[in-house]
Formats: sequence, structure tokens, C-alpha cells
Amino acid sequence: MFDFILFLLGMVPPIVWVVLGLTVLVLVQFVWGWRATLAAAISLLPILGYLWGRKRQAEIDQAKRDREAHDHVIIRRDVEEDVKDLGSQDVAEELRRWNRVED
Repeated sequence: MFDFILFLLGMVPPIVWVVLGLTVLVLVQFVWGWRATLAAAISLLPILGYLWGRKRQAEIDQAKRDREAHDHVIIRRDVEEDVKDLGSQDVAEELRRWNRVED
């Protein structure tokens, strides 16, 4: 449930959050004064840190998936080249081994 709420909150553009945050800080300053405004601003720092860390981790995970996909492409190309280099007798031998066909 918490992830779903974060997903919905993540759909809102960051500029909207900035405007909402500044609006809240102005209202807090108007109603309770500068000390409360400072306390409210400081209390938002852990939330901002969490969201920044979550975004950074998503970037790291995406980079890891991209590297793994690239590695799989290289491996697949190597395998395809190896198969192209095999003669028809070698291919038949490999297929027999994998299909467990007995002569």
C-alpha cells in the first residue's frame, strides 16, 4: 500500500511539490512565525532525503539492468558466432547431445 501511495505521489511533477512546499512554509510563517517556519523546513529534510535516495537507487538499478542486458547481447552474439563457425557434423553432434538422441 505504501509503495502504491509513493507511486501516485511520484506521478506529480517536482515543480508542483516545490510550489506546494513554499506555499505551506509561507502559511506557517504567517500563522506561527519564523521559528515554526524554520522547524517545518527542517522537518521536510528527511522526506526530501528519502525521495532523493529512492530516485538515486532507481537510477543505479536501471544502470545495472542496462549493463546486464548489454552483457547478454554480447554473450548471445558470441554463441551465434560459435554456431556459425561449426560445421554441419558438429551441429548434428551438439543436437544429439542436447536432445539425447541415441544412434
